Amino acid sequence: AIIGDRLIQFNRNIGDRSLLIAFVDLARSLAPSVNRSAVRRKTPESQLLGRLMDYDNNIKKFIDAYAEEYYAQLKPLCGWNARYWEQMALLKLDRFFASPDDTLLLDESIQHARSAIAVELHPFSLTTLAKVLFQAMEKSPSRRDQLFAEAWANVVDADNRETRWSTRGATLFVVCFSGVIRYLEIGGQLSGDQYEKLRDMMATTRALKIKDRRLTELREELDNQL
Repeated sequence: AIIGDRLIQFNRNIGDRSLLIAFVDLARSLAPSVNRSAVRRKTPESQLLGRLMDYDNNIKKFIDAYAEEYYAQLKPLCGWNARYWEQMALLKLDRFFASPDDTLLLDESIQHARSAIAVELHPFSLTTLAKVLFQAMEKSPSRRDQLFAEAWANVVDADNRETRWSTRGATLFVVCFSGVIRYLEIGGQLSGDQYEKLRDMMATTRALKIKDRRLTELREELDNQL
């Protein structure tokens, strides 16, 4: 953790390319010590390697211009890890946001998110795929209901798996609530079962007392729409 904190505070004056090399070298040093067992045990090495794959919080912040090159170098080391494919999906989704006319980027994001699930069926990978499918839903009106149904199925599966955890965060609920709101805004309609499940999830966030401003805003918006 100390090394990780030092790395993400690295002096940018050395230049992005040098920082790219530092990220790659550290990942290569850690990778031999990380396997599925280490990930389950949350060893320091596995947690640091996970941070080195984190697109939104680290890669985009420090070496975004070299992100594709960085993940290409990580693939032989981390391709077995669902987290790697989740971050690749988020990278392609972010690139799509920057170039919304390039639907190939969105297709690649979906493919990578599905690869994460193929590697490991986990709430995080299910949530990532749902997030990408909700975005695809907006760009493909003719497939709106089909894409929403698939995204919703992933949300439900992720929620059922997360209920076994002792603690839960806001991410799944934020993805779900924002996706449902957008679906309703573009003319979609919830089935009776979907409506009841959504109400149950909203009640769950209140019972868990999850403190997240974005979650609270989305829940209030849903209350108004429903």
